[in-house]
Amino acid sequence: MKVDQMKKKLRDLKKLEIKIRFSSQNIQANKVLVWNDFFSTKNVYDKEVRYNIAFLYECSHEEMKAIVDEYFAYVYYTYYRESGIILDEVFEPRILNKLGLPPTATWEEVKEKFRALAKIHHPDQGGNAKKFMEVYEAYKKLKNKK
Repeated sequence: MKVDQMKKKLRDLKKLEIKIRFSSQNIQANKVLVWNDFFSTKNVYDKEVRYNIAFLYECSHEEMKAIVDEYFAYVYYTYYRESGIILDEVFEPRILNKLGLPPTATWEEVKEKFRALAKIHHPDQGGNAKKFMEVYEAYKKLKNKK
């Protein structure tokens, strides 16, 4: 796939997000697209986004599918949150990502992952105190949501 084709596919994803989140409404100035955090078509090596074009160009079909799945999990989470229809078992994808979990993780998976990371990063076990606190804060936010 050429860079121009990649840019077109990314622009199509952006249009789809706009259609999902805003239907026929105009985008409000205070609404930020999830797309802006994930992709950019301006600079092939953009470091401000999660996946720049240079990285995407090197991805396999399966890796690209996983990236698009992750992107749409964020899009729908944002849409549900903005619409006020978030379910109890749906967690903030960014927090799940900090724990290394997929956007579809269950509460049981969150607890299991937290315990594993806590064992690794706990200062009493020779781990990094700062990393342990990041993991703990992420877990606490998810726990409060539950």
